[in-house]
Amino acid sequence: MSTTIPLGIINFGATSSIVKSIRYFANPKKVSGGVLDGLQVGKASKCKSYEELADCLMEGHHNRDGKCRQARTVVLSVQTESQDPGYLDELDRRLGMAFRDLNKILKVPMLGWIHHNTNTRHLHILLRNSDGLRCLDLRPAWLKQMQGFYWTAHLLTGRGKGKGKALSVYPKSPKLRVKELAVLLVDKEGNISKKWWDRLQESGALRAFRQRSDGSIISFDFLGKRIRLSTLRYMISERQNITHNMITIVDNKTESQEDVVKQAAELGITPEVMAEALADIHEGLACLKARQEKSVATTAIKAIVNPLNTMDLI
Repeated sequence: MSTTIPLGIINFGATSSIVKSIRYFANPKKVSGGVLDGLQVGKASKCKSYEELADCLMEGHHNRDGKCRQARTVVLSVQTESQDPGYLDELDRRLGMAFRDLNKILKVPMLGWIHHNTNTRHLHILLRNSDGLRCLDLRPAWLKQMQGFYWTAHLLTGRGKGKGKALSVYPKSPKLRVKELAVLLVDKEGNISKKWWDRLQESGALRAFRQRSDGSIISFDFLGKRIRLSTLRYMISERQNITHNMITIVDNKTESQEDVVKQAAELGITPEVMAEALADIHEGLACLKARQEKSVATTAIKAIVNPLNTMDLI
């Protein structure tokens, strides 16, 4: 048995397709060791169909007829340094124990499947999004604590310790502030625009940089929110596929031109800089469809000139 505690990363999602999710997670070509049973009603081993398993999982839900976020999905991945059978068995044991720890904390029925179809051992968890009275209160601060892995003694947090991209707990959320920044910074080639990086830094929108010993940037503050540079690069790499989700049309009637200039001046952004920013945005919008050509800004620009109207999401 290995004495080294492996590193792990946990990410949360949501689904209302319970049976479909179970069918995917329980694929025998992917699963190692069968289903992990955290049900409160019935036993997973005695369920004869996916539908029956879903009924046992959702028993006691306060709103079984709801259309959105009936259940939560969790992916718990661990750093897999070897494909040795003994080492993989140890990882499976630790994932199983972490499943039990999470079940004790949330106190809701859940099911788990350990997948072996990739080089990284990972656990898929499906849990009821209800404590019997209301949906689970999974706030961003709580999710960040989960990323620290203080809730289990069988895994250590792997966030920021690997060579890959560090993702948010909700990397596909359409309202992440890092996405707003990505919309503004990306250039035609899909890279970070040095011109606008310098402009934002000079205006004070980017500040409080944290750096490694070699001088490379780890993270920075953007309008009061801490953002990792690796997360920003990930969002920019995804931007070409999700541009229509990241650009929001700003109603011209909501703010006068004088209000925009005044708010920009408070942030140290001169009218010349704003004019140049709007010119670049109009150039990009010209490549979109006719209805999108009427857009005059993006959510990133709105966040800079009017941060009070932007939600403080991670």
